[in-house]
Amino acid sequence: MTTLATVTTLPTSGPSERCAKHIKKLGLTPYAIYEDLATPGVKALVQEALKSNAGVYVIINLVNGNTYVGSAITNRMANRFHKHLFGLSGSIRVANAVRMYGLANFAFVVAKVMPDVVTQEDNRALLDMEDSFIQLLLPEYNIAEQAGNTFGVLHTEETKAMMRLNYSKERREMVGAINRGKTLSTEEKEKIREAALGRVLSPESRALVSANSAKAYY
Repeated sequence: MTTLATVTTLPTSGPSERCAKHIKKLGLTPYAIYEDLATPGVKALVQEALKSNAGVYVIINLVNGNTYVGSAITNRMANRFHKHLFGLSGSIRVANAVRMYGLANFAFVVAKVMPDVVTQEDNRALLDMEDSFIQLLLPEYNIAEQAGNTFGVLHTEETKAMMRLNYSKERREMVGAINRGKTLSTEEKEKIREAALGRVLSPESRALVSANSAKAYY
């Protein structure tokens, strides 16, 4: 099990083994990890803990490891937490997944907290940070490839699936760099993308990619 010292967790004993496994695979060094979300009283505790934060969060499906990356300005993260996992209105993919797997099988992870107050008018650094996480983690539940933008050129589902299969040490190190406050340059993101796509897949891996990319999302 991954040791995550000085991290706020619910339950307070630390992340579950399955949650720690997913966090380690993603290369995250979280600020806070919240599980047991279906347990009475936990929702209120998490909302209280999140109410003044600004930063980037990751929602993890603890059954299959699928993720969603989002960000929130100051005083809005608790709202995002509720909207995604309880109101089921923040992301249709997350909502459908919660309905399918149950709230108890999800974790809300605060990946990065911004040190200063972030407003809607002054959120560029926050969006850049979110974008770096999206580019590296390739979250299955996100529709937009860029933070704050549902337009532009997107990777196909098959391309993203290929990149996820090649979750290299370099990409995990890049995630660690983001956790330490670094924002990836366009060149760095492109280098990782090209390295991931340059991998020669086995017939078995190609079959897995095709199966994943053929899944319908509503």
